[in-house]
Amino acid sequence: MPVDVLHTQDHERHGGRAFLRLELAHDGVVVVTHELGPRHVRDDSDESRARWQTWQRQLEPPTLSDDLGTAYRLSPTHRAQGSGGSPSTDPLPLKATVWWRFVPPADPEARRWTIDGRWTVERRPPR
Repeated sequence: MPVDVLHTQDHERHGGRAFLRLELAHDGVVVVTHELGPRHVRDDSDESRARWQTWQRQLEPPTLSDDLGTAYRLSPTHRAQGSGGSPSTDPLPLKATVWWRFVPPADPEARRWTIDGRWTVERRPPR
């Protein structure tokens, strides 16, 4: 369960990625992204599901840094959720919301995180 959730105001997509939010938890930091992949006709077949699974396993993880210079390491697993919906006869992009877990947990003194060198989120100082 996240201790703090930091949202960006910049939802611009870079390549196939948009940054959604940063979740600060007791056991790590989670970067949540929305990914777009190549177009294909999605049907209700094992081949179509396998194509999506292969694509999402090949996604490149984001980078994560903070204002304290913490050396974050990517956890070996991530979770991806597809967009769902009905099969289509039109070629549509593959889509996924992906949760990327990094360790160590955020230092309580950290205030700013940068994702992929493009998006920045800030935590308000304690009152």
